[in-house]
Amino acid sequence: MSTKAWAKRRMGEDYRRVGDPPVISALVSSQHQAGLVSAIRAVTARRFQGRIMLMRNMIAAVLLFVSGLQFPLACASPNRFPHQADAIILEAQRLAATDDFASIERLVKHYNARQQMNENGLSSVGTFYTAMSGSFEIDVADTEAWNRRFAWADRWIAAYPKSPTARVMRGRIEFLRGASYRGSGWARDVTPENNASYQRYASQAADYLLEHRAIASKDPYFYTTLLIIGFRMDWPEFELMALFDEGAERYPYYFGQFTVPMMYYAPRWGGSFEAMEAFARHAMTRVPPPDRAALYARLYTYAQFLGWESPLTGGQIDWALFDEGTRNIVAQYPSPGNLQAYASMGCGSQDRARAAAFIQQFRGEPDLQIWGDAQKFEFCSAYAKGAFPFLDNRPRISPPWNPPK
Repeated sequence: MSTKAWAKRRMGEDYRRVGDPPVISALVSSQHQAGLVSAIRAVTARRFQGRIMLMRNMIAAVLLFVSGLQFPLACASPNRFPHQADAIILEAQRLAATDDFASIERLVKHYNARQQMNENGLSSVGTFYTAMSGSFEIDVADTEAWNRRFAWADRWIAAYPKSPTARVMRGRIEFLRGASYRGSGWARDVTPENNASYQRYASQAADYLLEHRAIASKDPYFYTTLLIIGFRMDWPEFELMALFDEGAERYPYYFGQFTVPMMYYAPRWGGSFEAMEAFARHAMTRVPPPDRAALYARLYTYAQFLGWESPLTGGQIDWALFDEGTRNIVAQYPSPGNLQAYASMGCGSQDRARAAAFIQQFRGEPDLQIWGDAQKFEFCSAYAKGAFPFLDNRPRISPPWNPPK
C-alpha cells in the first residue's frame, strides 16, 4: 500500500468527523483552539522553500537528552545490558563497527520488551538507535565506505531476515546516503546534481521502509525514520500526522518520534510558535494522562536546545503545565542531565526561583553540551542565588515559578 493510500485510510478511520486541518487542531484544548486552527492552516498552506532539516542538529539535540555524561562509564558484556545513557551510547557505537548482530538483536529486544528508560527517563532503545545512527555519517565522496555500510546492513538482514531493526537500519542508511549529497547547508546552495541524488536516495529509503513495513513497523525507530524522510520531502501534513499518530499509539514511550514534528513546526522551517504549541497539545493526547505534563516539558526543552528561535520568547508555553512536567520528571529521574537542562530553562525564562529549583539540587561539574560554556553555568548558578538584581527590572517573559503545593 502506498503512503498516500494508507494515510487516506487512516483519515477515513480516525479523522472523518474532524474537518480540515484533520490532525493537530482537532485535539487542541478549547482555550487555545480558535487561534491555533488558523495557525496550523497557515503552516499547511505555506510551501517550505529554502528549508533544510539539519540532521546533525537533530541528532545532537537528541543525544543531549539521552546522554548522562557525568555518570561513570560502564563496559557492557554479552550477558549484561547497559542502563545508563553514556554506556548505551558507547555500546551502540561499538556494535555499529562489528558484525555482532546477535548482540544488537538481544539488546534491542531487551530494551523494547521492558520499555526500559535510562537515568534521564528516556527510552534506552532510542538512546541506542540515535547513537548507532550517528555512526553512519560518512563523507559523500567516500563511496567505498558507504558500500561497506550497505553490505553490513545486508549481512544483518541475511542473518536475521525477520528483524525489524535490521530493516529499519537498512532504510536509515539509504536515507543518510542521500542526506550526504544534500549536506547541511541551505537548499539554495545545493547543486542540481546533488539534489537529484538526495531526492533519489530519500525516495528509495521511503519505498524500502514501506515495502517492508509489516516487519519494520514492529520497531519504534521505523516511525521516527519515516517521519524524518517525509518531513524533509514535504509529504502532505495529513499523511505525516497519520504516520505520527500510528507510531505514538503503538509506542507512546518512544520520545524520538515526538521530536520530529516538534522540529518541523518550528518557525525556522515555515512553522510558528503557535503551531509548535498545537502539536505539543496533540502529542499529549497520545500518552497516558500521568505522562502528559512531562512530555510537554520535554518537547519544549528539546525545541530550546535545538538552538534555533527560542520558544521561551514565543509567548505560547503554558508555564504552569511546563513546571508541573519538570517537577514530575525530576521527582522520578533526578539525573544531572535533567537538573541542568531544567535549570538552564529556568534561567532562560528569566525566573530565579525556576532556575534555583533545579540547580540547587545539582552536584558535580557542568555538562558543557547543555550550557555551551562554563561561564553560562556560573552565571545561571549565581542568578539563581540572587545575583544581578538589576535583571529583575526586565519585562517578564514567563509567569513566576509555581512551587509544588
